[in-house]
Amino acid sequence: MNKSILSVVLFFICFWLLTSAIFAQSSVPNLINFQGRLTDASGNPVTDGAHSVTFRLFDVPSGGAALWTEAATPTTSGGLFTHLLGSITPFPTQTLFQDYDSLYLEITADAIVISPRTRLTSVAYSRVAGGLEIRDDNSDTVTLRTNSLGTISIYEDTDGEQRVALGSGTGGELYLLDGSAPSNVTVQLDANVISGGFLMLNQEDGTAGVTLNGGNTTNGATFFMRNAAGASTISMVADLTGTGAVLLPPDAISDFEIDDEPGVASDTGAGFLSLTGGVQTLLSRTITAPTSGYALVIGTVSVGFSHINGTSDQGRFGVSDAAGSFPSNQDVFARIDGDVPSGIFYQAVTVHSLFAISSGANAFYLLGEEIFGAVSVSDRQLTVIFFPTAYGTVYEPLAGAGNPSDENLPKVSALTPQDIAAEQAEADAFNHKRIEQELLEIQAQRAALEERIKKLEEKISQEELIGMEK
Repeated sequence: MNKSILSVVLFFICFWLLTSAIFAQSSVPNLINFQGRLTDASGNPVTDGAHSVTFRLFDVPSGGAALWTEAATPTTSGGLFTHLLGSITPFPTQTLFQDYDSLYLEITADAIVISPRTRLTSVAYSRVAGGLEIRDDNSDTVTLRTNSLGTISIYEDTDGEQRVALGSGTGGELYLLDGSAPSNVTVQLDANVISGGFLMLNQEDGTAGVTLNGGNTTNGATFFMRNAAGASTISMVADLTGTGAVLLPPDAISDFEIDDEPGVASDTGAGFLSLTGGVQTLLSRTITAPTSGYALVIGTVSVGFSHINGTSDQGRFGVSDAAGSFPSNQDVFARIDGDVPSGIFYQAVTVHSLFAISSGANAFYLLGEEIFGAVSVSDRQLTVIFFPTAYGTVYEPLAGAGNPSDENLPKVSALTPQDIAAEQAEADAFNHKRIEQELLEIQAQRAALEERIKKLEEKISQEELIGMEK
């Protein structure tokens, strides 16, 4: 029977053909849906059933060698049949649709070659199977295309400079370029199975500015910041410990941020120390304060008495910021009266005071003095704690010489409700004054920041104006 083909032939290609060709996704079929109708010489549908159909692709409308061939046996119904091109013989996705601008489909049905060949149009051919390119309607400038390495690039349609590059090396890669001539890479983002995620923010001329590496199981994450000259001035290395893990410029952190945080220093003494008369330094400790503030000084000793009945034993203790001199309210006494039976006795004595200090080194002392009898000390401890800020009124140790005996001090009364109310009012006034001072500092910092932002905005506006003029 003499047969002819094609009363109706339809080609369909879905978007997934495009994506599978570009990204080689094996889960997405690389197929073209083909539908045709077989008729005899009179235009009547061929007999329903299986028919032998061979499909071939050529790069010329006639003659030439077939670039791809697929033989199938579709079943017709009323002459109609459907076949997925590429379902039996896969398309060579990396060469066929990428290398040829024009392809022609030749169909042989039941040993009869249908002529002429049908040229594949952009819908079926898609022209993005191997390389993607989008052209501007006005200038015909290529704004999006892939290169031979499979990198997708986006170009500015006015100046033709590259803006974005997306590809795959050892992992996914994304580059953002500034559009200068030639364009500088200002942002680079990589995903690497060997070294981990990598982010680099470059300076305006393309030199390194900030780099962040996610690391792997051998080398941990790293972070580097560089100055205008390209030298690394700030770094963080996750594998390191101690101060070497984070490196900052010597003057990078101001006292407003962290340098005035509380700090501590201490000292201890072992063994028994017999007091021999006169003021003696039991322990000393120097604390270096980053700024002016206050030092809370706490001293503790275990006082021992080798007591003999009929003779009293007494010593006094205190903390001071001057060696050999007790503040007048730092003469805390420990005593065993003479009528107590002979024996070895111990008393725990803790003394403390708060001192206003300036920035730099400040020395403090735990003092002891044997007044009479046999006095020794053990378990000595001296702790100095720095505080940068007072949240209430601070009364320093009472200075003065003489240090009268406690029993000779003037008699005073306990605090009354009125005294307590007055203290609370004083504390509230102190706190309001502190808050006002902090607000003034914040306002000054805000004004400085606003001025800096204003200058940056002016600089950006000038750069945009220059860009528009170009």
